[in-house]
Amino acid sequence: MSFRMEEFFSRSYELHINENMFYYSYKFPTLEVSNYIETLINIPYSDFIEFVQKHVQIFPITSNDIPQFSSLDNCTINICKKLAELNDPGIKFVDIGKLLLDDGNPRNEGAYRKYGENHSKTAFTLGLTQFKESTWYLSCIGYLFFSLNKENQKAILARCLLRNRFIARIIAESEHGDVNVAKYMDCLSKSTILRRKPNVMQLINLCEYQSNLENSVLSNKFYFEIE
Repeated sequence: MSFRMEEFFSRSYELHINENMFYYSYKFPTLEVSNYIETLINIPYSDFIEFVQKHVQIFPITSNDIPQFSSLDNCTINICKKLAELNDPGIKFVDIGKLLLDDGNPRNEGAYRKYGENHSKTAFTLGLTQFKESTWYLSCIGYLFFSLNKENQKAILARCLLRNRFIARIIAESEHGDVNVAKYMDCLSKSTILRRKPNVMQLINLCEYQSNLENSVLSNKFYFEIE
């Protein structure tokens, strides 16, 4: 399929499919979306990095831009599988929390809601979910995500991450030297910065992993030091 980098970063193609997915009569275009995902994966990661470095917009980073989650699996493969198993009916945060926290240990409703919120929103950052009127669904990428092999899952996640303001800013800044990630989290309290550090570094590691497959496109280092 034809591809323009601007369309990926604006999500224009995905939003068109996603909107149609709200209608039960819609026949999901599996082959078309599979081709789209394959096209993304086959484009060198360096092309995405270069686009971000050239086009990043300097918006203030807010707490909503900085992902928080307890389990990367639960905001990627597990949320996609569990929503698909239910035929993607659209569910609220509390029910997503119950789906994901299925270890047999009961929690109160507030805990389920918070867990569902954090993992749904991180999945959105990763291009896997969408929402309408406080109800959450799979996106077109999320619909097919669990059918990808692990390497292709990592590849698509690393590309989608670059659409997040916070991650994009950090990646763009790395063009000029080593980056102190904590510097871009100053909208949060120090205690919250420390809590989110593992999440943030895990996501940056996804980007670095893809970069290293291409002989370190990201040549500078990311470190974490609260000033």
